[in-house]
Amino acid sequence: MWVSIAFSGQQNTWKSTIINTIKNKLEDLWLSVVVKGEVARELMETIDPKEDMSLFQEEISSKEYIRAYHLEKEVADVILIDRTFMDNLAYFVYNVMTGKVSGQTKISIPDIDPYDKVVYFDTPIKETTTDMFQHYDDERLRAIMWSLVKSRFEVEEFRNWMVDEEAIISYIVDYAQNRMRSES
Repeated sequence: MWVSIAFSGQQNTWKSTIINTIKNKLEDLWLSVVVKGEVARELMETIDPKEDMSLFQEEISSKEYIRAYHLEKEVADVILIDRTFMDNLAYFVYNVMTGKVSGQTKISIPDIDPYDKVVYFDTPIKETTTDMFQHYDDERLRAIMWSLVKSRFEVEEFRNWMVDEEAIISYIVDYAQNRMRSES
């Protein structure tokens, strides 16, 4: 049995960085770890959101849907996931609100909860410097994301996580270890 931990929150909240740190700590404990990267980042290699944001949102939704149902096929002790499918729903809702995406855009939401734990980071650690994403530094998006994520999952929220970075990393590593022990 494996443990799946998803990391949620707006851009620039340290998700990808902490995932890599936690991966290394878990591997030091002889646990096998698979990291599932952020779907939007992977898609940006083939689809330019500036050219067709609706297609981009549809593709993210489709890939997140498939990923949710395929996590069980992973062979690892721990699976770390950069973003939940609800994060992407939050971006979709925000993009519809701001006119960047048509309300006719098709999205899919899995009817399963594939994550054992969702860790939510609220506070961005740096400002967005990319023009394409500057408009996402918005309290409305943060509120949408938080309400959607907590409505679907049991969430461990970290606000101002930089206060005690090591404690947060230890908490997540301990959670994974304890969950693995309880499943054995």
